[in-house]
Amino acid sequence: MPEWITNRFMAPVYALLISFGTALVLGAVMAPDPTPVEPEPATPAALTIRLVARQPAEKGLPDDDVPVTELQGSQVRLYRAASDAKLAVGKDGVITAEPGTGPLTVCVSLPRGWRGAESVQGAAPGSSCWDLPAGQGDVTLVVVKGG
Repeated sequence: MPEWITNRFMAPVYALLISFGTALVLGAVMAPDPTPVEPEPATPAALTIRLVARQPAEKGLPDDDVPVTELQGSQVRLYRAASDAKLAVGKDGVITAEPGTGPLTVCVSLPRGWRGAESVQGAAPGSSCWDLPAGQGDVTLVVVKGG
């Protein structure tokens, strides 16, 4: 065996190397599991409800679109399990509301001569209501002039 291996002055170096190796092995074995990174919840976009106006033609079938300027300013109620909100129909028949969770009921007080297609009768006379499932961002509701 070479003399430098058995030299008494090399003992501290050997102790350092053995300690460093032991620390590396124990660090690798006892390392904590990486914690999963939870993605930030996405900010939900605003709920946009569009009223598309149709005029009945012959045999009760819908015809061309009718300008929805007549509906601007009509009162809208959004009913949720936790709260309800009062809104108004905006320009081009668009209603914008805060996003929410859970099912939603939209009731629109339509002017005389208008009715909601595939809607249920609302609590107030002349209002049509639609039940919307949860988690929708853009919703299109059909209203019919006349009939």
